[in-house]
Amino acid sequence: MAKKLARRFQVWDYDGNGVIEQVDFVRRGRRLAVGLGFSVGSPEHQVIHETFVQQWDALAGAADTDADGKITEPEYVAAFTSLIVEHPEAFDELYAPLIRLTMQLADADGDGGLDRAEWLNWATGYLGQSADEAGASFELLDHNGDGKVSTEEAQKGIREFYLGTDPNADANLLLGPLD
Repeated sequence: MAKKLARRFQVWDYDGNGVIEQVDFVRRGRRLAVGLGFSVGSPEHQVIHETFVQQWDALAGAADTDADGKITEPEYVAAFTSLIVEHPEAFDELYAPLIRLTMQLADADGDGGLDRAEWLNWATGYLGQSADEAGASFELLDHNGDGKVSTEEAQKGIREFYLGTDPNADANLLLGPLD
């Protein structure tokens, strides 16, 4: 679990300064919006921006124990463990809505699933994956082989990444190599 949370911390630390701040969430949201073809300031960008700020507020409220506006990796790990790992139902309350919303916005053709190109845009923008990592995660999550990743497949994989205990599970590679 420690390696998974350390990897996710690195992804959220958008500017790589060793702490997560609100600006990291704002920049990640902007990158996602632009990657999905929405211009900065568009209604879709605003929805993403507001959602990411709400996500930051929830995380900061739980993790920023010294109220300095910065979340260190130990703060992140402790908060995430107490919120999600010890209470798995919180995943459905905190993460599932963000996954659903952002995937819905990424579904350019509106068919209810993300094809490979849509997934690459979503995974590089939201998950912070490289294009190679996004391609690999697409293959891992398209369980039924229909050429699309559904919201359910994505949520199942992301849930397994955070909550799974099998060290050999495919979902462990969701954000790329853990080493």
